[in-house]
Amino acid sequence: MVLFLASSQLLLVLIAGSAAIRSPENTLLLADINDPSSFLGQLLFIVSGLTVAVSVWFAGRFLDHRKFKSFGFFLTRDWWLDFAFGLSLGTLLMTAIFITEWTAGWIQIQAIPNDGRFNLPSLGISLVTFIIIGFYEELLMRGYLIKNLSEGLAGLPGGPRSAILIAALINSVVFGFIHASNPNSTIWSSLNIGLAGLFLAAGYLITGQLAIPIGIHISWNFFQGSVFGFPVSGAAFSRFSIFKINQLGPDIWTGGKFGPEGGFLGIFAVLIGTALIALWIRLRQGAVDLEFSLTEYQFQRQNDSDNINHSLGEPAIFVEANNKLQFPQQLVWDWNGTLLDDLDLCLEIINNILESRGLPILTRELYREVFDFPVEDYYRRIGFDFSIEPFEDISTEFITTYELRRSECQLMDGARQALKIVSQLGIPQNIISASKLDYLNPAVKEYGIFSYFRDVLGLDNHHAAGKLALAEKFLVSNELDPENVLVIGDTVHDSVIAHSLGMNCVLIPNGHHSERRLQQTDTAIVNSLGELSTLLKKLSNRRR
Repeated sequence: MVLFLASSQLLLVLIAGSAAIRSPENTLLLADINDPSSFLGQLLFIVSGLTVAVSVWFAGRFLDHRKFKSFGFFLTRDWWLDFAFGLSLGTLLMTAIFITEWTAGWIQIQAIPNDGRFNLPSLGISLVTFIIIGFYEELLMRGYLIKNLSEGLAGLPGGPRSAILIAALINSVVFGFIHASNPNSTIWSSLNIGLAGLFLAAGYLITGQLAIPIGIHISWNFFQGSVFGFPVSGAAFSRFSIFKINQLGPDIWTGGKFGPEGGFLGIFAVLIGTALIALWIRLRQGAVDLEFSLTEYQFQRQNDSDNINHSLGEPAIFVEANNKLQFPQQLVWDWNGTLLDDLDLCLEIINNILESRGLPILTRELYREVFDFPVEDYYRRIGFDFSIEPFEDISTEFITTYELRRSECQLMDGARQALKIVSQLGIPQNIISASKLDYLNPAVKEYGIFSYFRDVLGLDNHHAAGKLALAEKFLVSNELDPENVLVIGDTVHDSVIAHSLGMNCVLIPNGHHSERRLQQTDTAIVNSLGELSTLLKKLSNRRR
């Protein structure tokens, strides 16, 4: 049913934007749209862009119930940095193609035209043209199509990763098919355009934002047609380009009359570009992975975010949290069970230790009811006799096995997105954990998220006695007002620490303590890291 609704919404938007997505090169448009400087051509581009933007806004507001920016326009400093990277990458790749063809003797460069048809105003007009094209094609093809398909496919076997990859492949096929009607297109060029669709989607699939795709699309087309004089997906822009060229090389490499996207050079550029996108994101974020929040649908109210009511489908605990809290100046994360999904591993290891000593093992439900800090008391509660075997020996056995197998654990669903959103909101982030610091630091680095944190604080031993002293030292050393600090955790211990020091706290019942135990505290609760991200955005809007 979800997939059907998503498909219906996509059909509505694709119909509304069908004239737009055909781009300037489509001969079915009844105008000389191949002339980017003509008044009618520019008018059609503006109408096309508005058509797509309004269609996506309409579908987002009334069908998806989400805000326009959720399609990939969370315009922070990071967004603009990625956009600048996309512009630079498109420029670099197209320049490399031009230099390669010129060096190989596949193009002959003629003089810049002096017949008055080339001038700065016409170059500016073509730039505006390609900005409009880059915006509305990426908004529709990547922002709307991939987002809705990913959500619609999320319930199928294979999970979020498969959903996103399948959505990207469908997007690639649609993108290639749409360009099949362009002038001078062939089956080969359509296949190549489909591959280019995956290249354009890469930045969106990893970041969840359209900054990189839009930047690439604009500069790739502009330098391809308006600077170097290549055909742009089959359309001739050479009479307005800085360079006038004669195409001499083999079509299989150059793409011939279709342009570089139709040849092997275009394929190589796309593959290299995809690798450079991954490298850029790794350097900026510390790791590269799919943005799994693309598969997570979250209902978003369209009017004042301060006024929340239960009819919107938001849980009561989320409403209560939103009404109690204020925007934090510092955020403190717990690690195990909050950012790292290690509940099942911890349960398996402790059960193996219990079983090896002839003690009853724990169910998942019982574990979440009895686990606590200090861990020594929890061990005693589940049956260990320290007069027979010292706590230190059992603790060492547990942590040794845990560290050997920790790489089996993944970050919690939505963890990377939540860290990214907190960073975008300008909130300094820290980790305070009852784990041994010698183990904690390498773990945070291995998961590629270390760069998000100002402080990563852990104990000097692996016996997990608690972290109250660490939290108190953190507040004092940073001269922080506790009321401006928000603690995010998964146990009653996190709530006790926060309240005893005067900090605010939000608990998430997906870790080592059950929701029943968390509800017994006087602490706000949200159901997921996705809800936490939404809460922080609302708090940010409220302070404005």
